[in-house]
Amino acid sequence: MTEPAGALAGGSAFTEQILSTGGRLELQPDAIERLMKACDKLADDMENLARRARLELGVDEFGLGERHPNLHSAQQLAQKFRSKAIGGSGIDSENTAVGLFTSHRDHALEMKAMLQRVLDAYRAQEASTIGNLEGIGIDE
Repeated sequence: MTEPAGALAGGSAFTEQILSTGGRLELQPDAIERLMKACDKLADDMENLARRARLELGVDEFGLGERHPNLHSAQQLAQKFRSKAIGGSGIDSENTAVGLFTSHRDHALEMKAMLQRVLDAYRAQEASTIGNLEGIGIDE
């Protein structure tokens, strides 16, 4: 899987903000792992909502009378509901229910990717520091 777009930029901006303000950044690996699991859950939930919106809101008939040949307003309203839910008729994907849920899923995956990079960097630095300390005879 490729890394979602924007994940690197978000992590870099966060780190730069902390460092530029003289702030202190503390990391608890177990908390990062819990956050990553929460990101997975959120992404799964958003995917399920998008799937549900496609199934329940992308129906052929809403029961508005749109099947009646003379009720053009009902046909137009049903088409607007469908388009707003799943896209079409000139409505951009991000302005639909499915698009919104997909966008939230993608953001959760971007956050998880950023957190994974932070955790990987932390663990690499910790291993390096431990190795350096052991190299000069200092135990953890």
